[in-house]
Amino acid sequence: MLALMALLALQEKSAEEVTAITNVRVITVAKGDLEGATILVKDGKIAEIGKDVKIPPGATVVDGTGLTAMPGFINPYIAFGMSRGGGSGSTPQNLAFDEFNPALDIYEDLPRTGFTTYGIAPAGGIISGQGLVMKLNGLGKEGMVVSKSAFLRIQVRADSGTKDTLRREFEVVKKHVEADLKY
Repeated sequence: MLALMALLALQEKSAEEVTAITNVRVITVAKGDLEGATILVKDGKIAEIGKDVKIPPGATVVDGTGLTAMPGFINPYIAFGMSRGGGSGSTPQNLAFDEFNPALDIYEDLPRTGFTTYGIAPAGGIISGQGLVMKLNGLGKEGMVVSKSAFLRIQVRADSGTKDTLRREFEVVKKHVEADLKY
């Protein structure tokens, strides 16, 4: 499956080409398993999947014998490979991207889970920083990261300290927005 994802990721880099991956076992959601199917990729996206897919002239044909393709799941929140830092402070400027290391052993096992896209959160306090979104495509750190600043991790606890911190931070943001509007 990892080899198939790498093939698809490489296809995305040359979007003007058409690639047909033939003889693939495809696990579908609605149609069961398709043995010996073809996946047609156009403009960097899957255009057609099936046993009777017509391959256009000039398409690059890749033999996918022994490969399996299936829909990928999205895990919106993990902290694999991130430090265990904590605290009660506010560090919204922290980027999980700065700490993200796809060379760690844990990332070798992730393709077997069925998840292909991950939201990776930074460690920290109440407002711990900005999480990233990455795809398992084997293209290195810069190629894997879809967005360096996809979400802001806010850890809400049922205590007055959390409420006070959030109130202070939202007041700071409000002042910045008001200043920008005046400018």
